[in-house]
Amino acid sequence: MPEGTRRKSHRIPIGLLLLSRGIINDAQLKKALALQREQGNGRIGKFLQQIQAVTEQDITAGLGAQWGCPVYPLGRARDFLQCSSLLPLTLLETGRMLPVHHIRFQQTLYLAFVEGIDRTALYAVEQMLHLRTIPCIVSESALLEALEELRHISHAPTTVFERPIEPREMARTTRNYAWQVDATDVWMARSGRFIWIRLQTAQDSKDILFQALADVQ
Repeated sequence: MPEGTRRKSHRIPIGLLLLSRGIINDAQLKKALALQREQGNGRIGKFLQQIQAVTEQDITAGLGAQWGCPVYPLGRARDFLQCSSLLPLTLLETGRMLPVHHIRFQQTLYLAFVEGIDRTALYAVEQMLHLRTIPCIVSESALLEALEELRHISHAPTTVFERPIEPREMARTTRNYAWQVDATDVWMARSGRFIWIRLQTAQDSKDILFQALADVQ
């Protein structure tokens, strides 16, 4: 599924949801929409915050209600430090997501987003990690702070190919890496703009990210 269509749904727009809850009034919504039209891009929540009609917490709570997901208290909970290594940091940064809580005995992973739930990312994580995923929402500022913290923590190196390559070359490259690390299993899934390859060895795993051809055509 192309990245640009992954979040298409028939959900109540966040501006109307906040209006229906009495958090903003009609004049504030119209002003924010006018600013959005003037700039040509940007989410309505950003403009509502710009005119000081709402707080970031209001937007985060609204997104949780819009998607029917819990809001995770990332600013207070530190579990993400223990489970962030489950996914390549590059995927977290480009997908604006974060694994925040791993319940091992239930084989369940809570995966947090800031702009809505990316179902293709959830599916990819389930396929690659063999875990059940539960989506949740976090504030943008909390996510950015967490990602910045993770950049200063040592992670297993991920090989990233930013230049798109043909499927045949991708297969040959993957085969060569699999031979080098003596992989026992190879897993593959699409997440965001990358093809995510995980080479499982007897001791650990090796991640490879290929730029998807569809995103550069």
